[in-house]
Amino acid sequence: SENLAPMFKSYVGIDNIETAWSGGKKPMNDVVSMRGDIAHQGSHAPYVTIGTLRNTLALIRAYAVETDNFVSTFLRDNTPLKRKPWNITS
Repeated sequence: SENLAPMFKSYVGIDNIETAWSGGKKPMNDVVSMRGDIAHQGSHAPYVTIGTLRNTLALIRAYAVETDNFVSTFLRDNTPLKRKPWNITS
């Protein structure tokens, strides 16, 4: 999330995108770390079970929905049109 926050600030104007995530930023940081271990250590990375992968996929989907809805609401509140640019995702 340390890399995401400056990107959202720079491109959209959102100061703390992490506030959109019901689980906070730690779970996302854990996912990024796990991905980094796999990408950079290959077969030497800690073993990841299918259950962990399924939970990670569910987390990413949930955070994507929360981020999408947060950005839509932010744009409604901070642009002249005062309407959401897209429908809320469920």
